[in-house]
Amino acid sequence: MREAVNALVASRVLEIRRGDGTYVTSREPELLLSGIGSAVELLRDHAGPPVY
Repeated sequence: MREAVNALVASRVLEIRRGDGTYVTSREPELLLSGIGSAVELLRDHAGPPVY
């Protein structure tokens, strides 16, 4: 979960405000989908090969 949040922060989809919480920075679909896609790619790279 931490890696996903960090990826979304790096993609400028989330903003962490210390002592206040984590916020979505934009509701623009293009930005959200781009950030989510980046997070999925990063997690996929760290997860290793799929297990069937």
